[in-house]
Amino acid sequence: MLQKNLLVPFLDVFDQTVRSFPNAPAVEFVDGCLDYQQLMALALQVAGYLKVHATDSPYIGLFSSRSLMTYAGALGILLAGKAYVPLNPGFPSERLNVIINKAGLTTVLVGKETEKVWGILNSHPSVSHLLFDSTAAQGLFANDNGKHLSAIETFEPLAENRCSIQPSDPVYLLFTSGTTGQPKGIAIPHQNVNEYVAWARSELPLTHQDRCSQIFEMSFDLSVHDLLVTLCQGACLVIPRDGDLLFPSQYITKRRLTAWFSVPSMGSQMKQLGLLKPGAYPKLRQVLFCGEALPIAVADAWSKASPDARILNLYGPTEATIAMALYEYRGDKQWSSGVVPIGKAFPHMEAEVFDTEGKVQLKPGHEGELWLSGPQLASGYFLDPVTSKAAFVQLNGKDWYRTGDLAMRDAQGDLLFLGRIDQQIKIRGYRVEIGEIEHVLRKSSGRDVWVVVLYQTIRDEQLIAVHENFTEPLDNVKCLTDCEASLPTYMIPSAILSIPSIPRNANGKLDRKAVLELVKNHFVTE
Repeated sequence: MLQKNLLVPFLDVFDQTVRSFPNAPAVEFVDGCLDYQQLMALALQVAGYLKVHATDSPYIGLFSSRSLMTYAGALGILLAGKAYVPLNPGFPSERLNVIINKAGLTTVLVGKETEKVWGILNSHPSVSHLLFDSTAAQGLFANDNGKHLSAIETFEPLAENRCSIQPSDPVYLLFTSGTTGQPKGIAIPHQNVNEYVAWARSELPLTHQDRCSQIFEMSFDLSVHDLLVTLCQGACLVIPRDGDLLFPSQYITKRRLTAWFSVPSMGSQMKQLGLLKPGAYPKLRQVLFCGEALPIAVADAWSKASPDARILNLYGPTEATIAMALYEYRGDKQWSSGVVPIGKAFPHMEAEVFDTEGKVQLKPGHEGELWLSGPQLASGYFLDPVTSKAAFVQLNGKDWYRTGDLAMRDAQGDLLFLGRIDQQIKIRGYRVEIGEIEHVLRKSSGRDVWVVVLYQTIRDEQLIAVHENFTEPLDNVKCLTDCEASLPTYMIPSAILSIPSIPRNANGKLDRKAVLELVKNHFVTE
């Protein structure tokens, strides 16, 4: 681990990158490109605006999606000494309203492409300032009544490159799925991000000639890697247009990508569609996966499609700042689990396998819960001491995060991911608390017993909601409509099944494994 006084803040690294490569392409859209000097100038103008008009909160909402405002806005928020709170325009208004209220947002930056959506959503008189931009990289600032305040190109930029920032100040506040039906927040401070960016610059080096994918929404913490690791090394962040990710092969080849980063399920879909033919992507130098288990067959196919690339499997929950462990796949081993290992923790981080009671540190070959420790660890959940106390613990003078992941260390010291020990799952890379979906279904139906399971087929993965039959039929359409109103798309069940009785184990608890078997049998015999 780098000593704190030697760890260069990532904003200083970005500033130096701008000075070193002022005319190099920084962010490229299909219809235009900003170089580093232009991007910094625009970000400083955003920061200057926030310094004057957003003094009452450390958090600024970012309601934008793959537009100029997304990237210049996020950087401007950071240069102003604030933290950004991504508000995904695709999320239901109910969920967005919860996040706005929980974060105490009074200022939100809104991209031109999401202005109409925000107009429908906005019911917050306390949110007093909005920011709009145009597709021509010129914008205007407006308050919540839409009154013109100042053109962005003439608004006084931040006089210095940024405001004073402490290592403990937050960079971003993300909200993930929660068991109580409410999203839970995780604020990640500068000191954590500094550690990650420093590691990435050392282990995943890029140059100003590299062109990096940008697949993740800003509400997904892996987008932080896309943004900061790319821009702190002088590479170009290549922004896909709407629909490009439906044709990822063309996105890679036509946009001349040299670095790819996605969830494994996207890589798997490309394999199934026959898009990973040997030698298909010779220009790729880095192929990164994170967010869910990486099947060996998918890693192998990618290694053949991009023969000159490193195939890297990253691991890390949002609570540990993007990623904190790595395994490089070289095609020289097989594992009985069928998935590529998590690998080893970064040098400045620590990962250990404990028994499920958290009392005994297990030796290689023994399954248990994966615990994490180190300087990338968050301090707890945002304004939620009860949930924090259960997940963030102290042991032997160290702070640890209990991941809920079932893992085992092999004889070589690599960690193997074996699944979950709780009701949390991953679908399309997003971490989902099953309890949150079941909470919505209980509220919608008035029935207490629901079990949601992840049903995986060769082609895809689906969430299936199961309930017990009653004399009075259930309105499935209403239940799914209520889910659509409250949950992100990836959390909405694909189907609802009724069964005579939900299986229970000897302790009277719902037997989720048995329910999953019933679901499998239903679809096989359907």
